[in-house]
Amino acid sequence: MTKIFLTGASGYIGGDVLHVLLKSHPEYQVRALVRDATKGAAITKEYSQVQIVNGGLDDTDIIAQEAKDADVVVHLAATGHLKSVQTIYEALSSKQGSSKPPYYIQISGASALAAGELADKTWVFGSGNDVIHNDLDGINSIKSYIKQYPNRAVDNYIFSVNEQQSSVKTALVVPPIIYGQGRGPGNQRSMQIPDLAKAVLERKRGVQVGPGESRWGNIHIADLSRIFLLLVEKAAEGNQDEDIWGANGVFFTGVGELSFGEISRRVAIAARDFNLIPSEGVDEVGAEEFDRLVPHGSFLLGTNARSGAHRAEQVLGWKPENESLEDHIPQAVIKEAEALGMKGPKRWRKCRISRGPNGEAMMPQYLPRECAEAKVIETLPIPSGWVAGIDAIPDCAMTLGSRKWWEDHGAWLEANKKALKLPEAKWKMREEAMKQDDTVPDDEGADDWDFVCYPIPRSERARALKRNQDEFDMHIYNDFTGYGMHEVMENIFAQFSSVFKPKASYRDIWPEVEGMAMVLRSGLIDYMMCDDPDKCESISEMVGYLTLATIDALKAQDVFKPDSDIRNLGTVLFMLIRWGREQIDYEFSEECCSWIYKVIDLAEEVGVQLAAPHNFDKAYDEIVDNRDKRAKKMKRWDKVSWPAKVKVYTTKHIGGARAKLGGHQYDITKFTKAERDKYSFRAGGGWDMM
Repeated sequence: MTKIFLTGASGYIGGDVLHVLLKSHPEYQVRALVRDATKGAAITKEYSQVQIVNGGLDDTDIIAQEAKDADVVVHLAATGHLKSVQTIYEALSSKQGSSKPPYYIQISGASALAAGELADKTWVFGSGNDVIHNDLDGINSIKSYIKQYPNRAVDNYIFSVNEQQSSVKTALVVPPIIYGQGRGPGNQRSMQIPDLAKAVLERKRGVQVGPGESRWGNIHIADLSRIFLLLVEKAAEGNQDEDIWGANGVFFTGVGELSFGEISRRVAIAARDFNLIPSEGVDEVGAEEFDRLVPHGSFLLGTNARSGAHRAEQVLGWKPENESLEDHIPQAVIKEAEALGMKGPKRWRKCRISRGPNGEAMMPQYLPRECAEAKVIETLPIPSGWVAGIDAIPDCAMTLGSRKWWEDHGAWLEANKKALKLPEAKWKMREEAMKQDDTVPDDEGADDWDFVCYPIPRSERARALKRNQDEFDMHIYNDFTGYGMHEVMENIFAQFSSVFKPKASYRDIWPEVEGMAMVLRSGLIDYMMCDDPDKCESISEMVGYLTLATIDALKAQDVFKPDSDIRNLGTVLFMLIRWGREQIDYEFSEECCSWIYKVIDLAEEVGVQLAAPHNFDKAYDEIVDNRDKRAKKMKRWDKVSWPAKVKVYTTKHIGGARAKLGGHQYDITKFTKAERDKYSFRAGGGWDMM
């Protein structure tokens, strides 16, 4: 049985390492040094097999004895407490009679790489540095650099003892920025990113020290803990590889790298996206002011510590597995806002799914089995094609047992509680469902756009269904549904106009374009089935004007480019291009959809790669061939003014320049009972509740 002596178990790093050690190896015997009895009790409550050693880092007699009794010492409580480090090493050196050498794993910090900047009185915090350290090929130069600075006492002590003949196998682990929620029984909060987020939320504006060019590497806490786990596992095996231990056993752990200016910008954007601050602007301040806002901020967020995790990857076979810092930042902002008691969106999510475009309660697409068994669906105010499924799972995980289902549809469910005929016991399931953890990431992928735009076409689908007379078993007149789809498209244009303002961020504009593209490609809105072909062509033109106006806005914000922050830029644009081409094939005038050729021109000019999942090359070549033959020189799509185009459209098709786009004239759910009965195939057949 491997015996481990661990310090820092109640801390952020030590607690997470304790968690992963015991989860992976419950057979390990772990003794943890804890100074605070309350924290010790919290550890044993969570991990009953852990043996608590009462004491602090200055209790050298206790530390020495524990080190002598252990096979592996993992010292995570401090990076600069030289006395405890010396005590551990000397105790391990004195061990006798074991078939395996003693192992000592010590934590340090990437600030070691910033020692020169901190020693330079002329250093401007926030300035950049091009030096990137390599812990595999450049280990000697790293040690030589750190040895110049005596204040790096622990690092230099470990270096010095490794130059001697010793039985102790040491490894020095050097983390950079650490992010992510810890899993230990004590502190689960990191420092740099949360502290920065807290400062931004408190001052209601982004902030960075100096020019924001400085950089540290970064790593998720769970990925860091796995490096410690792998080292402990090697020690438990008795591994004596010189590339892992001793003079070469220095492990830097950077995975990603962002400038602190970029980090500050992303924090401000996230805070703005959640309506927690009014602007995504970032102020540049000096070191003294920054330190007042963020504890030790100029040091932790204004220096350079650039390195990768080459040694861990090469000799331990380690690879990072968790989300990037870029993807984590919004979660960090949410956590700090909650800690400050700030109020933002109900679910802290960039979604629009719980209510319709005018605040009306949205209807659930899934209902519990009891609703089907009681045959109440026919009497509910739901179009016949709306319900997508019945939840027959024993624990009702999709509906009654789902927190999300209750949150998204609570208002509608309450309004129709009587008609649903659910037993009171089923309604009480809401209380248990609402206790569920709500910290599950919305999106497991790298793209944070899809969960913004996905609910938009879902909302448009709802609007379309509400205007489809067939869904309500009604016949009002032949082209009613077609004109209803015109109204849906006009509502899309109106929504876009509400967002498309002179100072609007592309992060607000682009989801609207995505949503429109997904709706059009889905075929949910068939606005051509009516006797007004002129208006149909105008709507197709408006789609083009909207797209081109968006491209102009993206250009102004420097995101219409190959390496754009909008990761699906080329895919969404080609969705619109292909849709436009299909309108031409449908015998629409090519002129009204020739904007697709302009979009291709603009993409080619800057190198934006258009893309599609299936048969892209064939479709693209065909469209480009048509462009080159017929419409290359069309000028009508240059310098589009969206407000002006809206004015022309409303004047021509709605009734004057001041007329309002969209509306609810064709929304059947807003008809009176008398109107519904008049047109219904089954008058009086259960629509009273509408």
